[in-house]
Amino acid sequence: FDEVTASCLLKCDLDGNVVDKGTNKGPLFKQGFVVHSAVHAARPDLKCVWHCHHADITAVSMTKVGLLPISQEAIGLTGALSYHPFEGTATDLDERERMAKSLGPKNKVMMLVNHGPITAGGSV
Repeated sequence: FDEVTASCLLKCDLDGNVVDKGTNKGPLFKQGFVVHSAVHAARPDLKCVWHCHHADITAVSMTKVGLLPISQEAIGLTGALSYHPFEGTATDLDERERMAKSLGPKNKVMMLVNHGPITAGGSV
């Protein structure tokens, strides 16, 4: 990730049409598009959406209780974290509306249950 620049990223519209391939030669990854575009479509205030599968936080997403308020960082998310019952490989565009509803109008962090987190902000 230390080699990623804005110019190498593939850019697409909310319908999944590639508008700029950047310097990358790869295709649009449908699952990534569904997850990211759900947030971008619902929340124009959030310009950057990040999703990961890091083992530690993915394990938290798999627990029945989710993120516990047992650290300063976790307590800071109290009330600002939402959960979405992840529905599989995220290739169905219909899931975007349900993800947007789960995220809500103010949250910037959403846990995809049994999958991992999405975080978003006004900039990188």
